[in-house]
Amino acid sequence: MRNGELLKLVRIEDEADAVEKFSLFREEYNTRRPHHALGLDTPAMHYRPSNREYTGKMEEWVYGEGCKLHKVKETGFITLKGQGYFLSEAFGNRHVAIRQVKEGSPLFDIFYRQFKIARLDTEKRVYTSKVKEFFPCFACWL
Repeated sequence: MRNGELLKLVRIEDEADAVEKFSLFREEYNTRRPHHALGLDTPAMHYRPSNREYTGKMEEWVYGEGCKLHKVKETGFITLKGQGYFLSEAFGNRHVAIRQVKEGSPLFDIFYRQFKIARLDTEKRVYTSKVKEFFPCFACWL
């Protein structure tokens, strides 16, 4: 079966039914079905449990100088200079760092942890780009 075909064959009735059907999906795709990217091994053959304990909480991220933390609203909006901008619901209730590109510039870079996720032009009131660029730790020190 191709990716997703197993799930297309079933109808999910409720949460308990979903758990059962996804367990079957996980069993099929992780322990029985070989993957070309793994040399026709199954993912289960390469799985190793993490040494770190899952706490359910993300540690606070330390941003460098020039960055100001902004909390993204549940709806995905941030407010900058009195204007609301939709960023993404995925960042709802999380903090992002915003740094002005250079003093006097209408351009602001927006970071989530070590990723630059957007550049905002407050003069034109638009994003000039929404990107996923990786930066070394302390991205705002660049």
